Amino acid sequence: MKVRAEGELAMDQTEATSADRETVRERDLLRRQLLDARELLAYGTSTGRPIDDTVVETIAEAAESGLDGKNVAAFEKAYRQLAATLAPITTASLRATVLGSAGWTKSKRWSHTLWAVTIVSGIALYVIETLGKVLLDDDQATALFAGHRDAFELCYVWLKGLIPFGYGLLGACAYLLRSCHAYIRDRTFDPLYIPEYWNRLLLGAVGGGVILFFVDWLQNAEGTVQLSSAAMAFVAGYNSDILFTLIERIKDALLPKTPVAPAPPKAAAGSR
Repeated sequence: MKVRAEGELAMDQTEATSADRETVRERDLLRRQLLDARELLAYGTSTGRPIDDTVVETIAEAAESGLDGKNVAAFEKAYRQLAATLAPITTASLRATVLGSAGWTKSKRWSHTLWAVTIVSGIALYVIETLGKVLLDDDQATALFAGHRDAFELCYVWLKGLIPFGYGLLGACAYLLRSCHAYIRDRTFDPLYIPEYWNRLLLGAVGGGVILFFVDWLQNAEGTVQLSSAAMAFVAGYNSDILFTLIERIKDALLPKTPVAPAPPKAAAGSR
């Protein structure tokens, strides 16, 4: 009986500890929500956003008196309405785009990373293109490379195949430089989308190299527009939908959808 009583006591203590931990988690969650709501409210009022007076009063009362079981529901409704009013601006986007911050915010870090990728890819393309032009001039190539010309020619042969991919990457960088910095300016930059931006860079590089296998011209309403391989790769990187639309058209042309014949109706029960 004593061992059983000790076991029940230990179980009761474990359940009490779990309940205490759950209560602490709930309080922390409400505290974070209150801080987020106050931050959103401060931004909304400072920028003159039309926020309902009831929302302002509810959040202000919760910040002054704290959250308990009586006013949690009213606060949650006010917070939901405030978030819907200020969307797509969120607390995550506000903290990622702190204006005048001396530290490395997530938006500033991503912005500098995008600048670095753009500059490095541009310099690499310039070096490869210049190397190709120099090698075309026998006198200039002999003067610069002396006895190593064969090695540089072999190197250029390998690097030349990367040029379309590089221009596709550069096009994707141009697109992101335009769009992401607009998000930063409008305080809507969300760090959760950074992996999607990296995918956009990768798709741009792949699209710039792959699209040359399918077309060497573009057609508009007036006729055919001739484009260089570099220009087409850049456009494909800037707008990756061009490549996917082209692939879908080729797929529909080569593999047309065949309608499935309906199954014959089953004979009624008892019929011969």
